[in-house]
Amino acid sequence: ALSSVRCCVVVSRRFLRNAACLQNSAAPNERVVTPASTQVRPSSEWQLVGAVALERKPVITRDFNEFERRYLEMLRTMEVEASLLSDHELQVKAESQRKASAEEGSGIKIQTANDIAEEWNKKAKEFQPASRLTDADAKGDKRSTERLLDHPLLLVVNQRLGNGHRWILPQTVHAAGEIMRQTAERALAEVCGSGLEVRFLGNAPAGFYKYRYPAEFRKDGIVGAKVFFFKAQLQGGSLSADSLMKLDRASDFEWLTQTELESRMLPKYCQSVKSFLMSTEKMDCQHLLDKIQSSVKRRSQHITPELNTKTKATEAVKA
Repeated sequence: ALSSVRCCVVVSRRFLRNAACLQNSAAPNERVVTPASTQVRPSSEWQLVGAVALERKPVITRDFNEFERRYLEMLRTMEVEASLLSDHELQVKAESQRKASAEEGSGIKIQTANDIAEEWNKKAKEFQPASRLTDADAKGDKRSTERLLDHPLLLVVNQRLGNGHRWILPQTVHAAGEIMRQTAERALAEVCGSGLEVRFLGNAPAGFYKYRYPAEFRKDGIVGAKVFFFKAQLQGGSLSADSLMKLDRASDFEWLTQTELESRMLPKYCQSVKSFLMSTEKMDCQHLLDKIQSSVKRRSQHITPELNTKTKATEAVKA
């Protein structure tokens, strides 16, 4: 009985060894199928999506707010009080103190510094700056990049998602074999066409957003999308509603400011987009201005007398 047990053990070991050899010697193209019970699949998957945040940078400088105007006036006052006279101011002062010479009385015409200043003032009054408002501002055309030249504008499209449309940044699903920046570039071409000249800022995404699909659109275990935003700047070109409709990916587009995004986008989506944009909202800096003004007062009250005392003491020693 003991010998029969040993024979069974030897046979089983040889069987396992032969099976392992057959598996290792199988052709490389052959795929070993494991039972379905041993395969581990994720319970849910997410679809990768690339989107582009195309921005038109400001063309002109914006107007000063109240804080900036007051701060500029304070700096100019400090500069005038602490600065020396310029060559023109010295010439005006010298001419006012100089008496008329015999040559000036003989009819020779000399252009004085006051005459030069009058010519400068005359030319300054004749200069008319161009208007800061354009025809697009007057018409309220949000499809034009010529509106609000002192604000950055962001391209937003009314893109088809599922059975409806949403105001979002141009986006498309990631394809195999491409990096996420290439997906964002393809999204801009598929949604808006090739009429825009843009420059992408790096290969890394600037923002992220995640949302779940409705139950009727969940297929093959995909529960939602993970959107990666890539920043780009407009260099030239134009976009029209006709070219957008021909591509049949979006029904409309607008160039919006950051404050106007809230009227089009969903709140959470808008918050994700604003998180990687430079804020253009006005800041309450009154406390900074008060602090600067108090610092200037302390300097004029304490530092200046000390300097005057040191100067007088130095002059007394020299004497």
